[in-house]
Amino acid sequence: MLRGALRYPSYSGGWQLGVIGFSEYLAKHYDYEVVIIIAPVGKAGEEQREQIVCGICGFALDEVGYCPRCKLVIREMAEELEEGSGTHSLQDDSESQR
Repeated sequence: MLRGALRYPSYSGGWQLGVIGFSEYLAKHYDYEVVIIIAPVGKAGEEQREQIVCGICGFALDEVGYCPRCKLVIREMAEELEEGSGTHSLQDDSESQR
């Protein structure tokens, strides 16, 4: 994997990727079958903002804080537990067994 700012023209007159003369790099693979994947990740020279993701579910977050997806799942699970148990508690169980 190569990563860097893609520039044209380079000192040699061709494309440059970071500090690598891309035209020269490709020339080394002449007559080979290659796969090249280019994924733009931002404008060259701009500070790249680090991606923040939830450590539990992997949801992409705009800022550090509670994950809305996990918060919703927890809320739904709590509602299901409340509906299923009503006002029943473990203490009620122990008293009925006596």
